Amino acid sequence: MRRRASLPAVRSRADTTPRAGRVFSDAHNGMLIVSPRGVILEANGAFCRATGYHPAEMRGRTPACLKLTAHGPQFFAHLRHSLRKSGVWQGELVKRCKDGTLVTAFLTVGTVRNRIGQISHYLCVFSDIEPLKARQRRLEQLAYFDSLTGLPNRMLLMDRLRQMCAAARRHGRQVAVCYLDIDGFKAINDAWVIMRATARWLKWPRA
Repeated sequence: MRRRASLPAVRSRADTTPRAGRVFSDAHNGMLIVSPRGVILEANGAFCRATGYHPAEMRGRTPACLKLTAHGPQFFAHLRHSLRKSGVWQGELVKRCKDGTLVTAFLTVGTVRNRIGQISHYLCVFSDIEPLKARQRRLEQLAYFDSLTGLPNRMLLMDRLRQMCAAARRHGRQVAVCYLDIDGFKAINDAWVIMRATARWLKWPRA
């Protein structure tokens, strides 16, 4: 009787088919194939277009070449633990492109095993979420800063105050708030707005 192939074996054979190769090279999301030792084996076209690197520049290097300095040791320890436990990790990652630009991406790392259950490689899939992050920063700017002066508003003050109070409760500390009342501040504020508007007008390029 013909024995049914195990799931790892099916996956292993599928990974070597020409169709799988075309999916990797033609995918819209950036992809890296990384060896169990953490060495980049291949980078697809979408990844190279997004970062400015040539595929030959990525082969043989480690993901550290992306200068992931925005993430501390705890971040990578959690990533490795998740891969060992469940074989997959997902989360946001800030990577540095070849020209030095910082880009936020949503990264999915999956473990690929061969037919005997050993780790063959890791597949890293990068989804560009920078436009979403830019919109989020814009909304936060509108919500927490005065549109005329660019100064933090009352909503941002209350948000930071709640964070400080929560941190103080966790660590058994106290929070002090200093309130300063200035007579005639409206006139000062109005003058400041006029000064900022004048400064912007002076900086505006004129023919």
